[in-house]
Parts: sequence; C-alpha cells; structure tokens
Amino acid sequence: MLKRREKQFKTILVLVDSFLILFSFYLSFYFRFKFIPAPLGVPPIEPYIYLSFFVLFATLISLKINGLYTSKGFIWKGSSLIKIFLSSLFSFIITSAFLQFLRGFSFSRIFLFIFYLSLFLFLSIWRFFFKKILKIFHKKGKFIERAIILGAGNLGKLLVDKLKEHRELGLQIIGFLDDDPGKANFSYEGINVLGSLNDLEEVLNKNNIDGAFISFPYNQKSKGEKIINSLQKRYLDIYFVPDIVQMLTLRTTVEEYYDLPLIYLNPSPLEGWGNIVKRVMDIFFSSFGIIFLFPFWLIISFLIKREDGGPIFYKQKRMGLDGKEFEILKFRTMEVEAEKDKPVMSKKNDKRVTKIGGFLRKWSLDETPQFINVLLGDMSLVGPRPERPEFVDEFVEKFPDYFLRHKVKCGITGWAQVNGFRGPTSIKRRLQYDIYYIQNWSIWLDLKIIALTILGGFKNKNV
Repeated sequence: MLKRREKQFKTILVLVDSFLILFSFYLSFYFRFKFIPAPLGVPPIEPYIYLSFFVLFATLISLKINGLYTSKGFIWKGSSLIKIFLSSLFSFIITSAFLQFLRGFSFSRIFLFIFYLSLFLFLSIWRFFFKKILKIFHKKGKFIERAIILGAGNLGKLLVDKLKEHRELGLQIIGFLDDDPGKANFSYEGINVLGSLNDLEEVLNKNNIDGAFISFPYNQKSKGEKIINSLQKRYLDIYFVPDIVQMLTLRTTVEEYYDLPLIYLNPSPLEGWGNIVKRVMDIFFSSFGIIFLFPFWLIISFLIKREDGGPIFYKQKRMGLDGKEFEILKFRTMEVEAEKDKPVMSKKNDKRVTKIGGFLRKWSLDETPQFINVLLGDMSLVGPRPERPEFVDEFVEKFPDYFLRHKVKCGITGWAQVNGFRGPTSIKRRLQYDIYYIQNWSIWLDLKIIALTILGGFKNKNV
C-alpha cells in the first residue's frame, strides 16, 4: 500500500522528468540555432542527439542524489527549488567535464546555458503542479486508499501523526479499533474509535478497506494471530508497528538474514550515492582550503614559534565515525604543558591560552589544519564536532543518545556551530542540533551549513 504508492509516484516522476529533460534539450537546440545567429551556421544534430542521452542519465542521477525520488522529495516544499537547482548544477558540471574529453566537435556554450536554464524552470513548474494535481484527484476521491488502525494507544496516535505528515500519499484512515472500554468514545485528530477488535469483521464489511496497521502490543499473541488471519483472507495490506518504535531516535531498516526478518537500528544515514557525493565535496573543498590557506599557515607557524618556542601543531586523540579514534590536527593555542596532569575541557577566558592562541581561537584559525584530516578521510567538512574519547564516555553516561553522533563522520563545522553552539557551550543543546543534522542529512543541508559558516564569519564568541 505505502511502498506501492511510492513506487507509482516515483515511476510517474521519472517518466515525466525524462520527457522534460529531452524536451528542454531539443527545444533549446531549436531556439539557439533558430533565433541566435551562429558564426559557423547550424551544426549537425547527430552529436547533440548522442549528448542528450548522456545529459538525461546525468540529470536523473543528480535528481536522485538530491533526494527528489524519495518519499520526502516527491512533493513540492520550500527546499524543492534549491534541490532542483543543485540537480541542474550537478548535471551541468558532469556534462561539462564529459565534454572536455571529447575531441573533434565543439558544442555550443550558449546552447548549454539555455538548456539548463529551461530545464530548471520546467522541472520546478512540473514539481509544483504535481502537488496541485494530486490534491485535485484526492478531493475527487481518486488515488485514495483506506486503512484502519488496530490499537488507539500511543503507537496508534504516533502512526496518525506520521501519516498526516504525508497526506500526498492519499492514505485515508477510517478509524481505530481498540479493546479498551475507556476508549469507546476516543477521538484523535478527527479519527474515532469504531469499536473493539472483535468488531473487525463488521467494520471490514461496512467499509471498503485496503489495508490495516496493527499498533497494539504484540504480547497479545493469540489475538494478533486471529486478526492477521482475518485480514489475510481479504487480501489486505498488513503493516505491523513494533513496540520499539517509540524508543528509536534515528532511522531503521528491515533486513532479511536467511529468511529471518531483522530490524536494523540506527544505520548510518550516509549510504550509497549520498556518501560518494559528500566525499567528493570533502576532497574538493579541503584541497582548495589547503592551497588557499597555506601562505597564512606559514605566518601563523612563525608567530607561534616566536612566542614561546614550543611546537607549532597540537595533535590529540578524537573519536570519529563508528567510535574509531584518530589524531586531530590543530595549531597549538595553549601553553606547552597545559595538560601535563590530565585532560581538562577548555572554558571561556581560559588562562592556559597563549596570546597568539587567543587570536587564533577567536577567529577559529586554529581549526584550519583539520582540512588535512578531511582530505585524509578522518573527518568531513560538515558534521558533529569531534570529542576526546575520555569525554565521550562521560557524556554517554549523562546523555544516552550521545553515541548517535558517531554514526557519521565528525566535521570542521556543523549544524550546532552555525546555530551558535561552538566552544564551551551546553553539551545537551549541541547534541540536539547534532541529532537533527543526522536525522535530516542531505547534500543541500551540508551546502547550507557551509554557506552559513562563511556568511556568519569565523569569529567565535565563546572563547
């Protein structure tokens, strides 16, 4: 029911997107050489036909990478315009790189500009009206699937909340069934209890039901088996909501191991294409950062050495992806023997900080050598800030969700940092922002954080 509807939407979007990509391509070719004079005349169309198939593939891949074929990306919302723009930009970069390897034929740059501009406009308009079209169909009762929820407890209410977030799927909840006498007149979000679980057959006979969600505790095993048998005889789609769902902070996946179904808790959100694109971004930006900052590093190194003659760099064990330790690289900002007894977290106006160290910390320049960590793969440009292993153990005791930060690579900047939580600030508040980042990760969110870091400046008010 749910997956089937998602597959239907995905098929429609891929087909229409493919048509619009090719339509924009050939329309741009016609417009370019019909209305804008070309010094060498109209070129043969055959090379452009071959190029159109490469562009089609590159654009569809870019749309997929930016999440426009996922359940969250089907429907138009605020970030859709940015995602379509990024998809068009990625496709342009891939196509331009591909054209550099071609010899013997020169493609029109004006044509490429017209094409990607029209592509961005056509895809944006199509995605916007797709949402409007679905609403019209749903109002007319088309593409609607009806379901009931068995169990009106916390799981049932949570399920209603989640389903209402995705009304575009066209799923209509008819009502609850629950054995609790105290819930006979219960209503939640306009959805009423229609009776007890014993009334299941009657409710199914009176209503055209397509599926059911079982959200009562599965310790009622005998009752559950009877209900599932009744639903299966009617060929209905059946979904079981496990009791553990309320304990989960991050996403889950269902896997099968030798015919044994397993629920995989908290897998990394960075898998597949997203992980590849993020790594490519890390290599590109870190390489650029190292080249650009190298002259400044020479000056900083001279100033640190001149002040007290101690080491220029400061290496320290930090905990990264999946709890693996690595050595983070920073410019030394404290006295040489600042931690000779034991590690101590830095604090505002820390007396151990040197004069040049205070300046470096104020403008976050002490963190810039971490571009080397990013290039080596120990860190990412964007992610939760890395912490020392001894402090991680302490924080996990206080905040059980703290370990979730290590499901992604740590970063030079992050969602917590651009929201003002950098340096000696609330661990709990930083954790909340870090978990939000992990739950909602996307290439667009990474680019947004990079932009906010640059636009907000590098000044650290918490040193």
